[in-house]
Amino acid sequence: MIRPSRVLAITLGMVTIGVIATTTAGPAFAFGTYNSPSILGQQAEHERITRVLANNGFEPKTLDLLAGTSGKLGAVGAPDDALDSSSIPGKGLGPGEKHCDNGDYLDIAGYPHSRSNAVGQLSICFRYYEQLLDRAVSAAGRLVDEKGVVNPTEAAADSCSFPFDVNKSDKTAKCEVLNRLGRALHLSEDFWSHTNWPDAADPAKPISIQNPPGLGRSDIPAGLRYPGGGSAGIPDGLISGCDDSVPVLGAIECKGRVTHSVLAKDNGYINPGSCAGASPTNKYARGQISGSGGQQNFSLAVCGAMKQAQQTWNDLAGAIRSTYGSQRGNMIVSIITGDKVPEAAKAIEVSASPSASASASASASASASPSASASASPSASASASPSASASASASVSASDSEIDRQAAAPAGEDVVDLSSSSGNNTPMILLGVAVVMGALAALWFGITRRRSASHDSNQ
Repeated sequence: MIRPSRVLAITLGMVTIGVIATTTAGPAFAFGTYNSPSILGQQAEHERITRVLANNGFEPKTLDLLAGTSGKLGAVGAPDDALDSSSIPGKGLGPGEKHCDNGDYLDIAGYPHSRSNAVGQLSICFRYYEQLLDRAVSAAGRLVDEKGVVNPTEAAADSCSFPFDVNKSDKTAKCEVLNRLGRALHLSEDFWSHTNWPDAADPAKPISIQNPPGLGRSDIPAGLRYPGGGSAGIPDGLISGCDDSVPVLGAIECKGRVTHSVLAKDNGYINPGSCAGASPTNKYARGQISGSGGQQNFSLAVCGAMKQAQQTWNDLAGAIRSTYGSQRGNMIVSIITGDKVPEAAKAIEVSASPSASASASASASASASPSASASASPSASASASPSASASASASVSASDSEIDRQAAAPAGEDVVDLSSSSGNNTPMILLGVAVVMGALAALWFGITRRRSASHDSNQ
């Protein structure tokens, strides 16, 4: 018969192992969310990439909610939180579409994952991205009503808490918009890190599962334009790595396949909001390979992810204007990006053309299905007023040219180290808990062993 004291000791040990697994294996398979260079190898990469949206009108407090700050996950980091993880045992922080994983296929004899399965997984990623932004558009409508009256309660965002489930509401509509936008940003930023879209293979080695080919592209993929990306085709040769982040189980599932660990370009030093001087750590070999123009793959992924973040926001803002009309849409956009909660205003004349009303109706139905809006053209987001569209276009062009200029900067220049002030420190707290629990388990086990030995000697 096993004594209760030993059961307690074993339980403490198992919990300790679980906590350590959560803090070490879980969040390590994406552009980093946590600021833990020494243990997790991450330096809040998602946060620093997302801060490029300061150039798109996001004010400081709102940008903190979206990107995260020291000690707090922002909306973009929610998919990497253990509380947001998959309920499927052994799947880490899955499912794969949250990070655009598991779309791997290599045209070699006996490859264990079919091209159709790989294409299917990448298509799910693109549809999920569109679904997230559909829901952001739907929630945005509660910020300003059809008469142009601002709802100050729904516009408040002082107490957003991330993560919260994508299918549930937080306290306000603005929090819901930021939650869904943050998740879409996380997925699309991971696309640049987890796939071979922007990178190059090692020219000194043959193509294999350890050195898959790279596409070397810097353009925004059609699948990550909104609306309409959910129905985009999958380009030939595009792959993402099999998620091998869970020890042992990942190795079994991904045996013989191109893995995340091989293809990832996740970790390194990034200037917040600038890809100039981005340089990789030695955690992932793929990030250190030089690709197009002599730039390292990590730098190419970071620059692409920043350009993607700006495109994602501009597409969402354009869809909001298209759905609710330019005047009401501009009010909504200013509330989403601004820090000051507007007071309830008098009704204004909001002109809703028949096409705008139809678009609003289409958006409402689209929020119920990931693929309902797939038939919409990506150019639909440009149907706002001419002045708004011109302004957005100019913003995108200016941003693109600036990021392209940054991409050409030599690695290692102008790097700002925010290790003391940036990122979420949750793993350090959990690791401390794990160490204490491990010590208690060892102590308790030692005491019970001595008591057992003493009891046996007295008999």
